[in-house]
Amino acid sequence: MEHLPEHFARLSTALRLAGVRAPAGPPDHDELLLDPLALRGWVERRCAGQVGRVRVAGALDRRLVFVERSEGGWVVADLSGQPHRSRTWPVWAREQLVLNQPASWLSLTHLDEPALWRLSRPSVLLAALYHPETFPLPRFPLGISTVARAARETLLGTVALADMQLGLTLDNLVARVRTNRPDVLGVSATFGQYDLLVRLLEAVYALADPPLVVAGGSLTARVERVLLERFPRLLVARSGGEATIGALLAHWHGDCDLDEVPSLGYVGAPRGGGLAVGRRRTAKPVTRDITLDVVPELDLLPATFDRHGVAQLESSRGCTSYCSFCPRCPVQAKMANGVCAELDVARWVRTADCRGVQNYLAA
Repeated sequence: MEHLPEHFARLSTALRLAGVRAPAGPPDHDELLLDPLALRGWVERRCAGQVGRVRVAGALDRRLVFVERSEGGWVVADLSGQPHRSRTWPVWAREQLVLNQPASWLSLTHLDEPALWRLSRPSVLLAALYHPETFPLPRFPLGISTVARAARETLLGTVALADMQLGLTLDNLVARVRTNRPDVLGVSATFGQYDLLVRLLEAVYALADPPLVVAGGSLTARVERVLLERFPRLLVARSGGEATIGALLAHWHGDCDLDEVPSLGYVGAPRGGGLAVGRRRTAKPVTRDITLDVVPELDLLPATFDRHGVAQLESSRGCTSYCSFCPRCPVQAKMANGVCAELDVARWVRTADCRGVQNYLAA
């Protein structure tokens, strides 16, 4: 894998093209690249007064930085160094972004206000619940991390992650929702966390203007009916979540109806109006290539290691068994994409080595 300083060298080149006279050197830690919101904040602080607005989008291995030039227009840089035309751009971006140099990783572009709005909103907060007595050591949250990757690949809005394993209490999480006011709140809950989930939903729905809330995980698949009867505005993701979050962000922008979002259970009308539906509705799961969804974002990996936690990398997904009592939809196990897995292992080892991690277990 390419060394991360190369990414910051490209960022400096992009900032010079945007009109920054003397771009600051690379930050004192390369983990800044793991968190798009942190990277955006760093660029805004270092380049204040020299550039206009800044947006950071895309998944970790193809992070995009958009910088507004003071004389007009935008610079867009793919920090991986791969040409823009090699990216699988979402439909909205293909229609609204015109790149002057698509054969390069660095290009000028025109970014109108509707396109900027899509890069900026919705703001998404993905949260993982946790009871310390269940798992004493923090475990890297693969669930919300893979969902975060799927959301970022749409280039719609911003995504932040919160994990109660890392010292965040339920009250802290509620306060964060109340203060930051995300447009979309995604909650991952597994068995033994029903009490936390209910308390969180009660607090969130008590807000004057609650976000669009979608809950997923092995617990919600088992108690979907109970949750929807108690919280009729709740959305329940019934599969891995990657396809659901991508379509849900498109729905937030009005690109599709709620009943077009795959693997989603809900009660009532689509958010924003319409006729009420008096029955529980569960969308039919879509058939998709699950091997593309295994690679997670790594925002929370450094914090997991800092708290002496453990991290695991999925090289397969699903289960070969079809047990009648299991609430999860049976999915044939498949191997992950080998190239993605190789890149991900390299990033994990680099982050672990920086924190003195010495023990690795392959299974």
